[in-house]
Amino acid sequence: MEVAPLQVHVIEQGVEKQEEAVEVPMTSPPAPGTLVPLFMKDALSKFGHNQYGQIVLTSCDLRDLGLSDISLLQQYVFLQRINVDGNNLTDLSALSSLTSLIYISAKNNKLTNSAFSDLAPCSGSLERIHFDFNKITSLAGLSKLSYLIDLTATHNEIESIRAVDVENMHSLMRVDLADNNISNIELHAFAGAPNVRHLDLSRNHLSDILFVSYLTENLEVLLLNGNSITQLGNSFALCKSLTTLDLSSNHIASLNALRPLSSVKSLRVLSFKENECIEKFTNELSPDTSAAQLGEEKEEEEMLSRSELVMEDPVQREQHQGTQVQAESTQGPQYADFSSAATSSVARKLLTAPQKVDIPVNVEKRTELNRKTPRERASLWLLYTIPQLIRLNGEDITSAEVGQAEYLFSP
Repeated sequence: MEVAPLQVHVIEQGVEKQEEAVEVPMTSPPAPGTLVPLFMKDALSKFGHNQYGQIVLTSCDLRDLGLSDISLLQQYVFLQRINVDGNNLTDLSALSSLTSLIYISAKNNKLTNSAFSDLAPCSGSLERIHFDFNKITSLAGLSKLSYLIDLTATHNEIESIRAVDVENMHSLMRVDLADNNISNIELHAFAGAPNVRHLDLSRNHLSDILFVSYLTENLEVLLLNGNSITQLGNSFALCKSLTTLDLSSNHIASLNALRPLSSVKSLRVLSFKENECIEKFTNELSPDTSAAQLGEEKEEEEMLSRSELVMEDPVQREQHQGTQVQAESTQGPQYADFSSAATSSVARKLLTAPQKVDIPVNVEKRTELNRKTPRERASLWLLYTIPQLIRLNGEDITSAEVGQAEYLFSP
């Protein structure tokens, strides 16, 4: 350790005397990017109780300080919330002693694949992780955080999701991995995390979404926009809770690929903008065009049509008959403007096997369809095929649109 001589001057009886030099140690300045106690004065906040009932400081905000070394945090073992966004951290090993940690945000750093394993000692308490804008390429070590509820790691370089990385994560409910390089998700990847409710995989490179079959019980929101999906297959057939699905900006070439969604009775919000199937949807209908040729293949399902719903209710039936009388007295094609109550899904058993129903499109319907853009025709077809929707492509569905879809595509 370097020392510097210290000249001691004393005044004795009015005469200055110089005593022997005393050597004192020199303190070297901390390396750039090192967390020092001076920073902690303003960083610590929020009092709370630890597991022993003691009052301790529980929150630490160290954003945008250019830190690369946060070893000092090892002393603050009772911290519960840490924000180190906007620094130069490459690992989080300094947090291994923080066994009360509940939440950490480390966005805009230089974290790599060790980040999840570094937090393994905190697994008994850690619930939320935000690792956006880092350099993570794998979820290795994530499964050690068995009580994690919320994982956000957007804008990284993650390439795949393996079952071994997500096993035994029964508390996990929200996963946001948008804007990564994910091209492969193992079929059983989410078998160990069956309680995920919100899954955002937007803007990745996915073409296979069979993994959804292991999220059928609790998944409510699935965002897959900006991928390379062409088919849905039967992945959604057993989904019981899915309410929101975004398939925008994919490679879906046929509206028939969306037909499996008709069996997802909980689905209310769908977006499929910027897919090939929109512009391809029958620009011109010939006189012998049928709904079967438009892809109107009726599969086995349990649902009353909107017209049947109206006729089941005596009050609705009278209103419907009044609408028919009014329609007959006017020129041109008419359709009923059904109320939202009349468009609710009601279970009923149809045929025991799938069949094609050849529904002739009469001249009036054909004429009205030809007046619409391919985008409008595709939207109306989906409203008829997936009648449980209340919002399509970012817009609320009106009762007028519901009635029009029923008129144009029903027998």
